[in-house]
This record gives sequence, C-alpha cells and structure tokens, in this order.
Amino acid sequence: MSGNKKVYRLWSSYYSVDGGEGYQVKRITVFPSARLSLQSHQQRVEHWIVVRGSALVTRGEDTFPLHENESTYISAGTRHRLENPGKQDLV
Repeated sequence: MSGNKKVYRLWSSYYSVDGGEGYQVKRITVFPSARLSLQSHQQRVEHWIVVRGSALVTRGEDTFPLHENESTYISAGTRHRLENPGKQDLV
C-alpha cells in the first residue's frame, strides 16, 4: 500500500503500513500520558505489539502493562483502550 498519509489525533498519530482482504496493519504512536478512547468493534479483532516504550492496556475488565516486544490480542466485541504511561512515545 503506497501513498498512505499519516493521520494526526490529539493523542498522536497513525498510518497504515499494509492491508488487504480481511486485515490492516497500522503503526500507531501515542504521546506520553496520552490514551485512545475506550472502544469496541463487533466485526474486527486486533493484535497489538509494542515496538517501543510501554503501554497500559485495558481489555474487557482487565488492565495490564505491555512492554517492548510483548503483545496482546483483542477479540471482537471486547472493550479496549491503549494508554502510554511512560515518558517517551509509545509505538
């Protein structure tokens, strides 16, 4: 996928790295002390991998940290949120 634009939000930015039928890969950057909204998707699952920094993940009723080279799976219909509790950008 070429020609993808970076999309800016209050919490930072993201852009699409790759995609095809049934999948999309995004690179998301979250500023220190910022977080995405609490959300859920009925038709989509998500798999998050921390590339740099530390994350605080809300998945259903659980909240837990993720560090570099760690990942988590968000099943369809599960409420979730990604936060950056650290002092550097979360990627």
